[in-house]
Amino acid sequence: MQKSSSKVIIASQPKTGNTWAKHLLAHVLDLPMADLPLDPTAIPWASLGPRWIGHQHYLPSTELLAAGGREDAVFITTLRHPADALISLFHHVQRLGQASDDPISANHMLLDGHTMGEHTIRFIEAGFNQHLYLPTAWLKSNRSYVLRYEDLWQDPEAALRPIIAVMNPSAIERIPAAVDACNLDSLRKKYATEQSFFRKGGVGNWRVEMPPDVQAALFSSAGLAEYFEVLGYLMSPIDEQPVRMHTEIGSTQSEEFPSHRER
Repeated sequence: MQKSSSKVIIASQPKTGNTWAKHLLAHVLDLPMADLPLDPTAIPWASLGPRWIGHQHYLPSTELLAAGGREDAVFITTLRHPADALISLFHHVQRLGQASDDPISANHMLLDGHTMGEHTIRFIEAGFNQHLYLPTAWLKSNRSYVLRYEDLWQDPEAALRPIIAVMNPSAIERIPAAVDACNLDSLRKKYATEQSFFRKGGVGNWRVEMPPDVQAALFSSAGLAEYFEVLGYLMSPIDEQPVRMHTEIGSTQSEEFPSHRER
C-alpha cells in the first residue's frame, strides 16, 4: 500500500524513541506536531485539523483502531531493547518522578536513589511487563508500522526510508535534511523544555549502567520472556544486536516493512 499519510500517531511504550521519531517524521512529512490526550477516546480529531503527527502511549484498542480507520490515520510503533528502555526510564523518573511504594509504578525505582537496586528489581518483577505489553500488543494487532530504535541510531536514513516509501514516497528526498536537523544534540538545544526526552540516546547503555544483579533479574524473568521474543530481542546479556524475527506480523528487518492492513 502506498499513500500520502497526513495523520500519524506514534504509539508505544515510554523511552523507546517516540519523541525522536516524532520530530524526524514531522520534518520528513512536513507535518505539524499535535499534543495528544492520555485518553485515546478523547482525541479531538476535528479540531486537530487534517494534517498532524503526535505520540502517546496508547494500546491498540478496538475504539482507537476504528477511529483511526475512519480518519485514515497511520499508526507507528517504536521498538527498543528492553534493557536500554529500562535504563532510560530509570533516568527519566529520576528527573521527573515522585517516589512510589507501589512496585507496579516506574516511580518505585526512585527508592533506589541514583543506582539501580532492589526496588528496580521489584519493578521489573511487578510492573515492567505492562510497559513491554504495549508494543507487543501493537505488533500482534498488525495495525502499525515498526520503527526500531537501534536501526534509527545506527543508520537513521536507512531506517526511515522504508517507512517513508510506504507513507509518502515523494518525501524520501527530505530524509537527509531531517536527519541533520533532528540529531539529538540539535533537539536538546532547540527544545529545551523536552530535554528530559533527549538524554543521550545510544544502544547498549545497559551493559555499563545496569548492575549485574539487576541484569540477572531482567534476563531471568519468566514473565518477560514472551515479550522479548515477540519484540525480537534475545533474552540474554550477550545479545549484541536485536534479533530479526519473522512472525505473523511480518519482518522487523530494516530492509523490509511489516504488513499493514488495508482499512
